[in-house]
Amino acid sequence: MKYVIRRLLDSLSNHLKIRDAKFARNKKNLYRFQREDREFIDKMPGISMPMVIDPKMYLRVGYTDWIFEPECIYFLRDCLNRGNTFMDVGANIGYFSLFAAKRVGKTGSVFSFEPGKFAFDLLRRNKNLNRLGWLHIYNVGLGETDTIVPFNCGGPGDDVYSSLKEIRHPNASSKNFNRVNIRLFQGDSWRNSVGLDHINLLKIDVEGAEYSVLKGMRQMLEEKKISRIMLEVSEEMAEGFEYSSADLCTFLEEKGYQCFKLGSYGKLMPISNKTVIGDGMIVAES
Repeated sequence: MKYVIRRLLDSLSNHLKIRDAKFARNKKNLYRFQREDREFIDKMPGISMPMVIDPKMYLRVGYTDWIFEPECIYFLRDCLNRGNTFMDVGANIGYFSLFAAKRVGKTGSVFSFEPGKFAFDLLRRNKNLNRLGWLHIYNVGLGETDTIVPFNCGGPGDDVYSSLKEIRHPNASSKNFNRVNIRLFQGDSWRNSVGLDHINLLKIDVEGAEYSVLKGMRQMLEEKKISRIMLEVSEEMAEGFEYSSADLCTFLEEKGYQCFKLGSYGKLMPISNKTVIGDGMIVAES
């Protein structure tokens, strides 16, 4: 029933052109600050929280053109409650981290990992802007082992395409990346170092390195210390790391999780054929 209600409300908003009017206003706002070549602060559609809007950042499209990944926002709303713990691996500028922090409140915790310099700087400022003391941010990545590795770090506009491998995304400009060294922590060793007992929802979006992150969390997965996992899958990105989306699902199923495709309005759809998962978000539940 909730998915039907969400669809009806969405249709009503489109019919009344409420969203169109908001985006039209935001486009004018962005254009004005682009000409002045400076940042500003405004509420981000989708999460309705103030964020630093850098006219050069990738997520400006979520401010001026469309709600960014609304199915994920719906799913976070369904899964996260007061006092819960959320982990965001590949947090970028904090879009999901901020919303999760609002959902879990002061009695909960959010742990966010972002190795990119430009994105992390905005993540830090967005955390401070919203006074989220329970949002803990780390300028590092997670992986299969504790190590230091080369990282293709994207500048403004290409910040979401930063990757441990060669840049493969068709929308990314290879000239806007710097090769830098970053620190990776194994998820299990990091968790033991901070004494974290349980994660209600883990989100992973790391441009193809999702499998490595999961392998570094074997202990937590086997002990069912993670209730739900939401992760991006892309066959093209996965190919660069020599695995497939089907491999991800098989690995999670062996750890006792059931995999679903995340559909419109946050609806979970069973995966009947792992060989044709395609690109998008999948959810695994213990």
